[in-house]
Amino acid sequence: MSEAAPGPDIDRLIFEVAEHKREADLEALLGLIEGRTFYCPVDPASAAALPKGAPYVVKAQDALRVPLARIGKLALVPLFTAATHARLAGGHFAIEGREALAMALRAKGADGVLLQNKADSWVGLDRKTIGRALERGR
Repeated sequence: MSEAAPGPDIDRLIFEVAEHKREADLEALLGLIEGRTFYCPVDPASAAALPKGAPYVVKAQDALRVPLARIGKLALVPLFTAATHARLAGGHFAIEGREALAMALRAKGADGVLLQNKADSWVGLDRKTIGRALERGR
């Protein structure tokens, strides 16, 4: 996994999709998700017993709680492109992009994901769009 892969800049593409809503930009963004590291906030109490700063495979019994971002009527799993984002200060975990999308589809009450760049731009991906992104990697 890499935070800064060569090629198109994911932060710039998030901005472009958010501002201009061009389908070509969205397709390019979907193509950058697999293999990319994202950072997801976690409820600190639900992660208290897990190792800090070390690789760990989450098990079903770990029952991590991820706060959902509410955008209109949608509840989205927030995924950030940078671990240093201020909204992650309460605790977070790193996750590979494809795994993050699959996790969002399994998450109770989640309607999709919210991709947040290093600045203030964000893009919401609903379940249908997540499905398209996951199909690309097969």
